[in-house]
Amino acid sequence: MRTLVKKEVRLLLPAFATALVLAILPACLFPPTYDGSQNPFVGYLFFFGTLMLAISSFGREIGLKTLPLLLAQPLERPRIWWTKFTVLALFVTLAFGGWWLSGALNSTFRRELLFSSQLLPISALIVAVFTTGGLCMTLLLRQVAAAFWLALLIPMAAIMGLEALGAADWMILTTLALYAVAAFFLARWQFLHLQDTAWTGGAITFGRQRAATELSSLRQRQPWAALLQKELQLQQVTFVGMACLLVLHLGVVAIRIDGPHTFSRTTLWTLEAFGMIWCVVPVLAGSQSVAEERKLGTLGASLCLPISRRIQWGLKLLVVFAIGLLSAALFSAVEHFAKTGPDLDVYLFFLLLALAGFYGSTLTSGVVQALAAASLTLLGLWLGLVAPMMQFDPRLWTGVLPLYIACPILVATLFCLSYRNFASVSESLPLWRRNALALGGTIALTYALTAAVYHRAWEWLIPLEPPHAPARLSLQNPPVLQTYGGRALAALLPDGRLWVDRLGPLPQWYLHLLPLGSKWVSVGGSEFVPGSNWVNVAVNSRETVAIRADGTLWVSAQPATSWNGDGLPPVENPAPLVQFGHDSDWQTVVRHPEEVVVLLKRDGTLWDWGTNSFNSQKPPSLLAFQPRQLGQDSDWARVMEVADDWRYTYAWKTDGTAWRFQLTLDTWIRWGAGPERFPAMDHTRWRSLVALNNFSFIGIRDDRTLWCSIAPAGPPSQIGNASDWAALSSFGSGLVARKTDGSLWKWDWHFPYVTGGPLALLRRPPVRLGTHSDWLAIGNINGGIASLAADGSLWLWPNPYPVGLFGDDSDLQLAASRKPRKIENIFPAHP
Repeated sequence: MRTLVKKEVRLLLPAFATALVLAILPACLFPPTYDGSQNPFVGYLFFFGTLMLAISSFGREIGLKTLPLLLAQPLERPRIWWTKFTVLALFVTLAFGGWWLSGALNSTFRRELLFSSQLLPISALIVAVFTTGGLCMTLLLRQVAAAFWLALLIPMAAIMGLEALGAADWMILTTLALYAVAAFFLARWQFLHLQDTAWTGGAITFGRQRAATELSSLRQRQPWAALLQKELQLQQVTFVGMACLLVLHLGVVAIRIDGPHTFSRTTLWTLEAFGMIWCVVPVLAGSQSVAEERKLGTLGASLCLPISRRIQWGLKLLVVFAIGLLSAALFSAVEHFAKTGPDLDVYLFFLLLALAGFYGSTLTSGVVQALAAASLTLLGLWLGLVAPMMQFDPRLWTGVLPLYIACPILVATLFCLSYRNFASVSESLPLWRRNALALGGTIALTYALTAAVYHRAWEWLIPLEPPHAPARLSLQNPPVLQTYGGRALAALLPDGRLWVDRLGPLPQWYLHLLPLGSKWVSVGGSEFVPGSNWVNVAVNSRETVAIRADGTLWVSAQPATSWNGDGLPPVENPAPLVQFGHDSDWQTVVRHPEEVVVLLKRDGTLWDWGTNSFNSQKPPSLLAFQPRQLGQDSDWARVMEVADDWRYTYAWKTDGTAWRFQLTLDTWIRWGAGPERFPAMDHTRWRSLVALNNFSFIGIRDDRTLWCSIAPAGPPSQIGNASDWAALSSFGSGLVARKTDGSLWKWDWHFPYVTGGPLALLRRPPVRLGTHSDWLAIGNINGGIASLAADGSLWLWPNPYPVGLFGDDSDLQLAASRKPRKIENIFPAHP
């Protein structure tokens, strides 16, 4: 008895391993649906594995031709039956437990996934139906493909018929339970009365007449026609199953259209997902192509025919692909009738299923084994094609680049391996080992190639930066660079000259190319604004505000063209700066979030000017507003813009205390009841500040040391001991700092889940950005870093991890280049 159990375990072990893989891995790989529930493919793949496991119990005995030997054993048939059924039930239970446990654990670690235990009894009933139905149909027909179709379609037909009659859910579940019980007892009765030979009345064929070769003594040589006829006869069961499935699908669609509001949620979900059964067709057709010939012993004879093996292999693959396309067409036609038709990608998907089934067939000598091999192949294709596109770690890649690289490589590999396997008359362990190594190596190669292409590996072979021209500006007295993250730049030179430039309007689909050399439209006619006594400037996407040494306030005569999205930017007439008002006691201007500026007068009062354009399609110019005083205090000493802080403007009083003002996002500007204290910045003069969030910031003090604060009330902590930091700026995934020697350094915190948070990341050594040491100023523009060199040239360092990774720019195929791209030179070509 122990020997019989061991034999049964060895018999079911391959199918059990496949069922266990289909029960566990899809729950981890497939993303949840839009409402957070588990992806229906997870359940379908598990039920598919359960049906394969049930058919394997007697299907492998039939395929290996050991069923007569089993019946001849000196044991009572009831004992043999209960041994086989007990081992099968144990494996099915283990697979079901693995499926349930993987779903529960996955929902624990993935908060967005909802795993409902209310469907477990229904799922257990479906497993019982497929298990007993697979046993019954295999013993009844002794043909695995036909048994698979009947075990799959009969319960579906029963459910559809009951739904058409308006049966309640409990009636449908009761019918399925009775079907499972009846199938179990019928399978047991068949085994107890099983004969060695099931049918002796000749071969069953669906042809209407005999072939001409049987009616004529003179044979005509038509090898292609004969091979095609043989392939079509081999797929007869598949064609009959497709016809039955088409009828059932049409009935399900008719029921869905007739009464979509009369069914429960579970029933309606089952009816809508019925069409997914079509995915079985190409896999099953491919699994029969070569495996059935090996099982029947005709493959060796076919290979000895006076016709090329390449032609035979190609004809088999062509028939399988034709069945895949036909099933996709029928599925699409029926769903289009239901007005929920899929797109054209379904044809490629079905062809991929057909290829996986055909490849699995070349490895095995039976349909059940071929289905298991096809399932593992599809899992490998998932790891090679789909899973890489779900990898949101930009250190590897993003977007669909893996699909473009891996798809042709993996498909070509499957073609080559299937052709080599086709020439093997029997399956063997070396054959499987060779294929496993080839596929594993191919997937590893595609991963490495994808990462190399995405990160532009060829750039390591060329110079990182071109040389700069002779210096025209000094490191000892560098200019001030003001930037607006979208498209505006302004450089205030030590001699009082002001240079301003900004990008023109571009369509929305073109926004991610803005830093890569698009057309620039000057605001000031020539790049330099007339005059040489400018002392302060602030820019936003539409206007420039500047203060002269005489305390007068100047603003753009008209705003730059707003974003429109109607093609490339039109040519604009540059708008000069014009004086606003007659006051001559303005001291400082800084840009607040949106279209607002904050001004400090020499008398110590603070003023706001402008409107919040967050909810306005065409906000008016600053010239349409009058500055308004912020509060009644007149002891303000300094005001400062903090980069990346889209809510607050920071100011210091004469006593050294720090305060901040918040803008309310209304159509017109509104400030809170008053400024709020921010003690982390008290009694300190800062050269440059960058915000991490609402209460954390990084800054450079006047003594050129670097500090970081992670709490509003706590004192900032010094980062390192260096005292040669000059300026800070942020980009989409990190921080860039300039040192007094003109070098650029970068910290990357795109992966912020590090113990200690930003403080721990900043304490890591920064990475040198580029090779030059003549950088005078830095700023942020469109997610990248703009840097001004001593020769007057402006360069852009693209963000290596695009800000739109999970949004607008998620379709980027390559990482940003490590090489800076020249924007322009602020000085004329011939000074």
